[in-house]
Amino acid sequence: MSQKAARAVADSTRLVKGADHRDTHRWDLIAGDGTVLGYVEPSYGGTGRTGRNGWNHRLAEYLAVSGPYKTREEAALQCAPGWIRVATAPLRRTLTVD
Repeated sequence: MSQKAARAVADSTRLVKGADHRDTHRWDLIAGDGTVLGYVEPSYGGTGRTGRNGWNHRLAEYLAVSGPYKTREEAALQCAPGWIRVATAPLRRTLTVD
């Protein structure tokens, strides 16, 4: 995907409550065409009353988590450039063994 096309997709994103929000408190970062680019979820490990210390983000196809960020919106803003990097990365050739 070209940089221009990836930026257009990332610019059309919105943050909506996930289908399992009640259980996970996760928000989905959704592009204008309905594709889920990533997730924003609470970060736990803080010393406050709720145990939260901010928000993490992760891309839809990956398990790696980045964060914590102070706000849900800040985590979402950091998720979009990560998706652009992945979407515009050159394809890797893999060796196949027969």
